[in-house]
Amino acid sequence: MAVPVPPVSCAACGKPLPPELLNRDAPEPCPSCRRPVLALAFPAILGRGAGTSVPAATTDGQAECFVHAGRVAVAACDACGRFMCALCDVESGGKHMCAACFSSELENKGREGKGAQRLIHSGIALRLALYPLLFFPLTLITAPVALFWVVRAWRRPAGLDGWPRVTAVLAGLIALAQIVAWIAFISLVVIRMAR
Repeated sequence: MAVPVPPVSCAACGKPLPPELLNRDAPEPCPSCRRPVLALAFPAILGRGAGTSVPAATTDGQAECFVHAGRVAVAACDACGRFMCALCDVESGGKHMCAACFSSELENKGREGKGAQRLIHSGIALRLALYPLLFFPLTLITAPVALFWVVRAWRRPAGLDGWPRVTAVLAGLIALAQIVAWIAFISLVVIRMAR
């Protein structure tokens, strides 16, 4: 007996999405709210293979699924070449992939998209603290701006390598030292002018 599978819904309006909007390469507008939706679903969610019998590989000439031995392969993974049964086949953008290659591709796409837009706040703060030392009067402006970026870096999650926090602390100390130096310099100028 097959268990009914709940439909995949739009995250914005909550209305069910038609199956043709699932597993697309680019976001498509939701039929209800018209917001762009990128919905990826494992084939079993769509009812392909869920609750259905997958024929066993009975003849010697038939290929078997790499994961489910004894089941007839319906496709080969376009990425790694492994044979897959109907349960394992993930179709996305005209490609057939196994679950491992599909998740790896999603992870790589996520890294590429974020990498191009990702700012490393602590690196910006450190550059704002160090580069103006070549022309010291610039530090009057860049030191407070560097502290601003240190605060932004501190609020962000730590990076994969763990160094952004160390970089942020270093940038903050350099910027604070520059501010203290400016306060001392301006105080000396005011005291000398007062004499």
